[in-house]
Amino acid sequence: DSLDLGDSIPGTIFARSGVEIRSLTRVLGGSFQAFHSQAGVGDMYVTVSSLASKNYRYGKYFYELYTGNPIETNLKVLGKIDGTPEGPSTIRNVYKYLDKKNMYSPLFSCAYNIFNKGGSKDAIKDMIIHACQFDKRKNEYIGPFSRFMYRIVPDYWYRRDKEMFD
Repeated sequence: DSLDLGDSIPGTIFARSGVEIRSLTRVLGGSFQAFHSQAGVGDMYVTVSSLASKNYRYGKYFYELYTGNPIETNLKVLGKIDGTPEGPSTIRNVYKYLDKKNMYSPLFSCAYNIFNKGGSKDAIKDMIIHACQFDKRKNEYIGPFSRFMYRIVPDYWYRRDKEMFD
């Protein structure tokens, strides 16, 4: 909301995050059905769109109060909201796991970079737009063989951020 990017970007983030959560859930051995339930989708919707969510307020205030220094901004934001949101530490932990597994996850990478690396407000907008742009990602659609292998061995068959043997 604070970025004034229109209604399409939040919708794209919501849809894309479902794709990334599904992949992560599968690799961790969980059931995507838990996320796909009314409670899971409803919780995610509130998290990304309502002031009732600490995580939503954290992100909104983070951008509004952003100084170019994420640590300084984090302290300001935590002083403004009631309680501690779980989002920032979850993003950090998930990002470390994804990096270790070399998993392709543009939204988690974007969120990690926003909340942990310095830059300008324009750079934040650019990172979000880039993470959401379908046409800038290669190999978005996976073929039937890859889908089959992903279901059988998700720990080994997933979209990687970098080539397997780089």
